[in-house]
Amino acid sequence: MSAAEAERLRGTRRRSDRDRFTVGAALIRLVVAGYLGGSPRAVEVDRSCDRCGLQHGRPRLPAAPELRTSLSHSGERVVLAVARHAEVGVDVEILTMSKDPGTLARRILSEAELDDWTRLPHHDRRPALKTYWTRKEALVKATGEGLRTPLSAITVSPPSAPAALIAWPGHPGVVGRTGMRALRGGEGYVAHLAVVGLPRPEVVERDAGPLLARGGWTP
Repeated sequence: MSAAEAERLRGTRRRSDRDRFTVGAALIRLVVAGYLGGSPRAVEVDRSCDRCGLQHGRPRLPAAPELRTSLSHSGERVVLAVARHAEVGVDVEILTMSKDPGTLARRILSEAELDDWTRLPHHDRRPALKTYWTRKEALVKATGEGLRTPLSAITVSPPSAPAALIAWPGHPGVVGRTGMRALRGGEGYVAHLAVVGLPRPEVVERDAGPLLARGGWTP
């Protein structure tokens, strides 16, 4: 890890969060080294925030600006996405939910989405809400907007349909240039990918377990 990452790790209280952060830091170096050649230790990762400059922003690669990355973790899942010459965002979420789904739905769903969501049977609402959530989170990570944009301002396809960005007022150029894909989150998880600049991205998914065990990877 870089000195900034190590400092951030020391300031993380929960062991589970420290473990996920450590795995994410290892994954990005192992995968990027596979693209560039050389040692994972030599991969420089810059996490400078666009707004404040602190090291909690999305990972960037000063030595390989053509490669864009995004990391997400939840529960026992850590997901890394890498794209070349296109902005990428990824989000994974465990399906359990402690908050009242109705309150969360009114906060993150657009009017059209909320109308569709309230028509669902009650047992389908929680997983549907996580589907909406991960699609939108992946999108705002890809654009760099983060939570500066209310998720309720974005409309995506319903959970019963393939992932797609439908509308985002004030961002007309993003709608036609963005591709979305559902990822294999595994039982009890939902995950989505968004790529701005590739409306129909070719997505290859790999299990990170063997990669971490081998300590190396070749595309």
